[in-house]
Amino acid sequence: MSDRQLQRYQRFIGGKSVAPVEGRWFESSNRYTGEAWAESPHGSEADVDAAAGAGPTAELLANDNVKRLFLGDVPDELLAMEDAV
Repeated sequence: MSDRQLQRYQRFIGGKSVAPVEGRWFESSNRYTGEAWAESPHGSEADVDAAAGAGPTAELLANDNVKRLFLGDVPDELLAMEDAV
């Protein structure tokens, strides 16, 4: 791992960005270089309970949440390919 600060991503629950309930994170690495590029929340049963109880946010389609939280700025052509599958 380099000395640079890793981007830390949080969960989006109840309309807010929140840290994992148990405060645990894991490094996500580039599978080609092996270099860590981000820290992601390590989910627990408490995180699932928080998301399930979040009300309207819990009703969003999982596919839309994945795109919003994990894909970021993906070219439209790639998103179209993913939607076609």
